[in-house]
Formats: sequence, C-alpha cells, structure tokens
Amino acid sequence: ADRLADEIVVLDHGQVAAQGTPNDLKHLVGGKVVTATVPVAQLLRLSHRPDEIRPVTAVTSRISYSADDSDSAAALVARLTTDEVAVDDLEIASPTLDDVFYHLTLQGARS
Repeated sequence: ADRLADEIVVLDHGQVAAQGTPNDLKHLVGGKVVTATVPVAQLLRLSHRPDEIRPVTAVTSRISYSADDSDSAAALVARLTTDEVAVDDLEIASPTLDDVFYHLTLQGARS
C-alpha cells in the first residue's frame, strides 16, 4: 500500500480513523526513531535520557529516541558521539503504515 496507493483510508471498528497519502498518515505518528545498541556501563554518560531502554545482553542495551524530523535525528546521533558512547548498532527509521494503523486503532485517534 505504501508504494502503490495514492490515498489510504484507515478504518477502526467501521469508522474512518484517518485518510490521506501514505506520507500524510505517517506524519500522524511522528517523525523519526533513532535506535542504538550501547554498552550498559555507558548509559550514565548519556546527556539526554532515552525514551526507551531495553536490555539486549548482560552488557548491552538498545536505546531509542523519538525525533521530530531528520535534522533532530541527526542531532541525537551527534549527541551520542559527544557523550563518547560506543555505539555498536545504529538505526534511524521512519514510521511504517503498520505503525500508523496501530497508533490510530490503539490510541483511538479520529480525524
């Protein structure tokens, strides 16, 4: 649907929850998500508290930040460097249409 549809209608219990282009709908969820795998021992070095911290192993954790746009995501990545945190893995992702569906149906958002 993301590649082929010009416009999408999201239904929740038979009601229109949202309607628009794939990009318009993705903006309802938010901008970008920056996720990194870092050593647990370096979590205290972070100058900006992550939105989520999930253990991966006994010595590493996955941290996630929400960012409004690409520039904000880039600034978060730069901050990891400034904080001198060793990043083992890094991902910057945009919301998917699955994220839109879950956001709209679980949050009960209506347009």
